[in-house]
Amino acid sequence: MYDVEKGSLSDDPSDENIIKHTTNQLYNSLRNARKILNNEFDHMESLLHRVMDLSKKVVNKNNQKREEESYHEEKVKNAK
Repeated sequence: MYDVEKGSLSDDPSDENIIKHTTNQLYNSLRNARKILNNEFDHMESLLHRVMDLSKKVVNKNNQKREEESYHEEKVKNAK
C-alpha cells in the first residue's frame, strides 16, 4: 500500500494497479467534464448568435419605421 509518510509504494503490484486505475478514472472524469463544458459553451454561443440576429432585426425594423415616419412628416410639410 502507498505509504504517505515514506512517499513510496510497497512491493505489492496491486498498489501500482490501484494508482493507475485511480489516475485513469480521474483522467476520464476530467475529459467528460471538459466535454460537458464544451457542449454548454457551444449552446450558449448559439443562443448568443440568435439574440444578436433578433436584435439586428429589431434595430432594422425601428430604423425602417423612423424612415417611414420621417417620409410622412416631410410629405405633410410639403402639402401645407
